[in-house]
Amino acid sequence: EQRLDPALGVAQYRVWAVRFPAAPGLQRNFFAYALAHKLPNVAQEVIAAYEKAFPKDEEFPVEARSELAVSNDQALAVYERSFRPLWPPQLVTQYFALLKKTNALRAYLARARAGVAANPLDLASSARLFYYWQQQGNPALGERALAEFRRAKDTRQSPWTSDELLTLARLFESSHNYDESARDYYALYSLAGSETALGSLARL
Repeated sequence: EQRLDPALGVAQYRVWAVRFPAAPGLQRNFFAYALAHKLPNVAQEVIAAYEKAFPKDEEFPVEARSELAVSNDQALAVYERSFRPLWPPQLVTQYFALLKKTNALRAYLARARAGVAANPLDLASSARLFYYWQQQGNPALGERALAEFRRAKDTRQSPWTSDELLTLARLFESSHNYDESARDYYALYSLAGSETALGSLARL
């Protein structure tokens, strides 16, 4: 803050990171410091350390890498590579805000539809469609994409996995379709005896 040599600030943040390994806010501040002082290599180092220390946090590493990108296209590529069907809501919002800003929504929708057409059993593509319609304020079409995935699984008699059932249950729940969500949680519990499924049913 007093315009000290950035190298001294980096050294101090590293000392703090060792002393307070369980403080995610400290690592985020360290990243912001590196970004403000145009130290991309240090910023990358902070992201890697953060992922190692807090492996369950998907949000910050993706946000940070998109901030490091030198163009909107590169930032979009970061989100695209990192996409997961059960992304934190904040990441979904940020991704679609960037898609809208760069006039890339139509291309996103075309890719998602092409993915479903090429492989109806690809849950990631169906989830992309779900998020698209959710962000466009049309949850009914989003749920339809999930229902079509389920129909494709049943038609082809493709065995269900625990991850697929949990993903559908969570997505339907986020859309406030609790009947369909409960159906998938119950199927997950029947398949794997999942405590997560049982707890989620009780919560619903």
